[in-house]
Amino acid sequence: MILSTKLSLTLAVLGLIAALPATASTNITFGPAQNITGDTDIATTGTQFLAAYFGLASEPAIVTVNGTDFADTPLGGSGNLTITNLTNQYSSYAGAVPVTATLSANYQRLLNDAIYQDGSGVTSTVTVSGLTAGNNYLAQFLLNDSRAVTGLRNETLAGTTTLRSDTTALDGGLGQFAIGTFAADSSGIATFSFSGNSNNNGTSTQVNALQFRDLGKAVPEVSTTLSLGLMLGLGGVLLCARKRIVRKSTGS
Repeated sequence: MILSTKLSLTLAVLGLIAALPATASTNITFGPAQNITGDTDIATTGTQFLAAYFGLASEPAIVTVNGTDFADTPLGGSGNLTITNLTNQYSSYAGAVPVTATLSANYQRLLNDAIYQDGSGVTSTVTVSGLTAGNNYLAQFLLNDSRAVTGLRNETLAGTTTLRSDTTALDGGLGQFAIGTFAADSSGIATFSFSGNSNNNGTSTQVNALQFRDLGKAVPEVSTTLSLGLMLGLGGVLLCARKRIVRKSTGS
């Protein structure tokens, strides 16, 4: 009888714990657009998981900006990275951008190269795999087209953030980037989509560079931690009370 009661209480507590909502999520929420200014735009929080730029096959295999190694990545992605619906590559987006003390030649290369697809109605999806379940991650997306003729182009990232390819609409201007965070679920896969918006300078869906950084284990929400503690504590109290009742009834 005592064993049966303990087992029932244990199963009840475990059932309540299992019913708690999971804290991990593959949804990437991007923050507001930020203007490209120099090498320190490139996030360095956590540890690098994956970073890609999209140069010609003849360009360096690795380009390092602010301590992050961007791998020259072909159309469609490679390894743990997949990018859909972008079938063209171009390497003259930042020819008029001067190299300065804050914007290095390597960063200029990232801004100069991109993969894209012209035309309206194009949506590209980025998929990253091999993530550690329960870990938090940072995602960074860069867009740049410094040619004045296309300076008004913009695109929507993850349905929420609008990025401009040239904030000045002048030759030599710079574009924007956005940073988002998410927690990996048990699948180890995360995705987000982006698409170009129609304007007088034509529509193009484009990405110059992107990276994912591992921020480590997600910290449980306070409410979840308290709920676990209360349930385990309640289970202990009930077990102790049951033991007292049994002892009194048996006189032991």
